[in-house]
Amino acid sequence: LPAGTPTPPPPPTAATCTRRLDAADAVTAKAEPKLGCPAAAAQAIDMARQRFEQGQMLWRADNAAIYVLDADGTWQKFPDSFREGQPESDPKLTPPTGRLQPVRGFGKVWREQLGAARAALGWATEAERGTPGSVQDWDGGLVIRVDAVTFIRLTGGTWHMQ
Repeated sequence: LPAGTPTPPPPPTAATCTRRLDAADAVTAKAEPKLGCPAAAAQAIDMARQRFEQGQMLWRADNAAIYVLDADGTWQKFPDSFREGQPESDPKLTPPTGRLQPVRGFGKVWREQLGAARAALGWATEAERGTPGSVQDWDGGLVIRVDAVTFIRLTGGTWHMQ
């Protein structure tokens, strides 16, 4: 480091966190020091995931939140306001070959909040699918584990996969 540059703090360890770090938490803490320490134990929840041309969406059953994870590393959170009986999709929107229009809650956010076909996410590249997952609050963000992938959502507005 150049002279005068403060040394960054070391990543959390089991000794610095009040909650014991299991193996997965220790790997996450070491890879992303900005997370700090787990604030609570991980909760197993039902989730849904859908990949898009430029990112993905995740849905949490426990709080009906939809996370939009853009490929540029930014994220947004929206309430899942889809209700049975509402249109699941927009028949006027025709996806390009090999792409899909998202439906139901993901589709509503995509159409009404993100700009539909003009959305930075682009079109869906696969169908939405339900899957088990877990969520865990950390001092500096949220860790979501789904499909053997760890999503790290930092409080400052960025995300990445581990």
